[in-house]
Amino acid sequence: MIFFWLAIQTTVALSFAQTGTKTVTQTSTSSSLVTAVSTPLSQGDKKILWAQFQKALDNDERALAHRERAELKQLAFVQNARKKSWREQEKKARAQYFESHSGPERREYVLNYISRKKALDQALQDETNRTKKSWADQAEAMKRNRKDRELRFKAALSQNQRPDDSLWTH
Repeated sequence: MIFFWLAIQTTVALSFAQTGTKTVTQTSTSSSLVTAVSTPLSQGDKKILWAQFQKALDNDERALAHRERAELKQLAFVQNARKKSWREQEKKARAQYFESHSGPERREYVLNYISRKKALDQALQDETNRTKKSWADQAEAMKRNRKDRELRFKAALSQNQRPDDSLWTH
């Protein structure tokens, strides 16, 4: 008998979580009869929905921040590998050049090397800045989207309606 009562309570709770309406399930030996009773949202239901909605939005922001950190870490790894490869190639080229040249030619080569290194460093820094700006733009868009979704969510709650499911996902 207790198991049957728990099954009914679970059915009511699951149904409420999915539809926003309380359903009463009656089970007889011959058939199942399900009737839906629509009730307005109570203050407690509104608070629970709002808290869950806020938690979902916070999780979205944390996920975006996590993806940003992972991409920036990967970018740094790739850039370091490119720098290392570039340095090795330059080292070989410099050794080859220095074998056959001396004096002022070497000085000119070193000055050119310095300018090439500055250009590489600037290109890598520009790439990092573009990536960071892209992520900052995404975060800003998410914040604007969050404010809009919060307003629509609050409006639905104030009308004693269950907010649309599309507000839960961005």
